Amino acid sequence: MASRTETKQKLVHLQQRLLLLRNVRDTDPSRMSALTGLRASNHVRLQSVFEPISGLAGTEQALRFFYEELYPLTISPWRDEQCLRVLPRMVSVMPEGATKVLLAAITLDLETEMFDRHVLAPTGVPLDAAAHLAHRRLQLQLVQQVGQGLIQVVRLPLMGSLLKCAKFPAKAKGLSQLHGFLTRGFEAFKAIEQPDLFMEHLVRLGDANLYPNAKCVENDRFIMKTD
Repeated sequence: MASRTETKQKLVHLQQRLLLLRNVRDTDPSRMSALTGLRASNHVRLQSVFEPISGLAGTEQALRFFYEELYPLTISPWRDEQCLRVLPRMVSVMPEGATKVLLAAITLDLETEMFDRHVLAPTGVPLDAAAHLAHRRLQLQLVQQVGQGLIQVVRLPLMGSLLKCAKFPAKAKGLSQLHGFLTRGFEAFKAIEQPDLFMEHLVRLGDANLYPNAKCVENDRFIMKTD
């Protein structure tokens, strides 16, 4: 009960921030083209960062899910709109694991767009190195939450059947995109032979990208070079 109450509290906070972001979108539609260009550049960088794990069995679909679903080239507010409209009711009926995945994904989407907008702002105050690193660290933590949450969802009994049964009701209620997001994430992680190992490597590579002066040691932790 306490955990679900906490989830609802997080949702209320998230809704407030989404409303603020929607107002920015409404007053600054011209920024979308610049954001798409920035994201295209970041996609190339991300694919380079995570290339070492692209050969792990079954990871191609999961990596594509991260690139296309969690950091799409074109920003679409559908996730925000459906979160504001129906997610409060869904929290009470959805499996808690699935709800947490959606909240983490929407939070990641929000944080990333706000960060990208700050990068592009011509008159904005530049982020110092520490703030930039903290933002990237938060993004990686949210990616980790989505990935680990999907691993848990995949392991839920009958979850695949539940998603299939929910397809047409979701369409009738105007939730096809939200349902499709969950389904694609479920199928992507179900295809991975060793999902825990995949996430471990993904987070490790993300850490190494955050800390370019780090090196890997025998116990698989990253430490800062002192030379």
